[in-house]
Amino acid sequence: ALARLRPSKFVAQSDVDEALRLMRMSKFSLYSDERRRSGLDAISDIYSIIRDEAARMNAMDVRYAHALNWISRK
Repeated sequence: ALARLRPSKFVAQSDVDEALRLMRMSKFSLYSDERRRSGLDAISDIYSIIRDEAARMNAMDVRYAHALNWISRK
């Protein structure tokens, strides 16, 4: 979009960087206020759920089915 705003036939790396930044910020704005305050994204949320449940069970390994079950309950 920036390449179109300024008269250019080429896209610069800074154009790509800005587009990626805008996409990240637009996705971040979709999160709830609570999630935004905590700074967590979906991947961090999933990791936290698996880590906490594994610690609760005193497990070093987690089966995929168990992880999926834990995540779907939240």
